[in-house]
Amino acid sequence: MGEELDDLNGNDGSQEDGDKSAERPAWLAQLPDSYKENETLSQFKTIGDLGSKFLELDGKTKSYIKPLGEKPTPEEVSEYRKSIGVPEKADGYKIERPETLPEGMVIDELLESKFKEIAHKNNFTPKQVTELAKMHSEYMINIHNDVMKGIKDNRDKATDTLKTIWKGNSYKENTEKAVRSFYKFLENSDAPKEFGGKEGIKTWVEQNGFGDDPVMVWFFSKTFDLIGDDKFIKGSPSGAGGGDVLDKMFPSMAK
Repeated sequence: MGEELDDLNGNDGSQEDGDKSAERPAWLAQLPDSYKENETLSQFKTIGDLGSKFLELDGKTKSYIKPLGEKPTPEEVSEYRKSIGVPEKADGYKIERPETLPEGMVIDELLESKFKEIAHKNNFTPKQVTELAKMHSEYMINIHNDVMKGIKDNRDKATDTLKTIWKGNSYKENTEKAVRSFYKFLENSDAPKEFGGKEGIKTWVEQNGFGDDPVMVWFFSKTFDLIGDDKFIKGSPSGAGGGDVLDKMFPSMAK
């Protein structure tokens, strides 16, 4: 029945194909038969639309960087590094150090060198290295400042604590005794080389603020009293480098 109605209406069943053909861009007629029915091409209404898309894709193709596979050859690694700007050697990375560092803080060159090696091994770009190095520097500066503030706070507390124990001139006298006692023991000791010898111990005490601990200052002053003044060398202890000994070992105590 349906076929008979189609015949009466002059419809031979090809209307759907005719509609599809009518919807296709006219420029497709210029293409070989194998392309005329291509659905991808038919989405472009004009040849200009097709040209624009081609140029867009061509630009992306030229800037495309092929990722490395699981087991790349040395040649592939070299080409990949060149394409993203990775230097040929780890030393080729340029790390900008802070213009100024807090007092007492130094650059760890060994750590910096190791960081470059790891960055190069993992194909970090120069920009990535710069950003990571900057972040690390800022982080370490903040840590250093926090540590130094903690040491200063401890020194201030130590000063206040000892001044409540030693009134008036006895404060300065007893702290000087503590210094002389410390240096005398150090001079007569066989300091382990693992600690850097005597100089290493002195440096450790000065840098870590250990000498400002009120308990240790009190202990060394009492050691001086127990052993007796005649057992100690008066004045600047040997190796103290001259100047105010108290200020060298106990910075806050010299106030």
